[in-house]
Amino acid sequence: MTRQRTATLGVLASLALALAPACTCSKSSEPTKTDAFDPTTENPKIVSPPPVTPAQDAGMSEAEYRDWHMHLHNELCEAACKRINTVAGKPETDPNPKAINTLSNCLRFGNVAWYKCILRGNKPEELDDCSKRFLWSE
Repeated sequence: MTRQRTATLGVLASLALALAPACTCSKSSEPTKTDAFDPTTENPKIVSPPPVTPAQDAGMSEAEYRDWHMHLHNELCEAACKRINTVAGKPETDPNPKAINTLSNCLRFGNVAWYKCILRGNKPEELDDCSKRFLWSE
């Protein structure tokens, strides 16, 4: 029985080889090099611009972007709000709604980039720009 099985397997194997299509691959069927795509040369149409960094996307310098991620301590928020009131010609602890909103936003979103910008500003408009740039109030 084992001889018959071996003979049958041999016949099946030779039959499978006879029915299998012959390989038609040859050297001439490889793709040819064209001028449309040549990876060894730099084509100005293909070169993409460098990727935009998160800081560039947010309109900040790299240092501002780094400082923007560093949360501000609540005492510095209070000091910054006092400076905003002083620059605006108001008492340091003026209870106007804008000062309260600024303090609230600072406690939630305050960051070192905003604080540095507040310290540099000398006009109320400059301080408002700092808040618009670096404090996210939704």
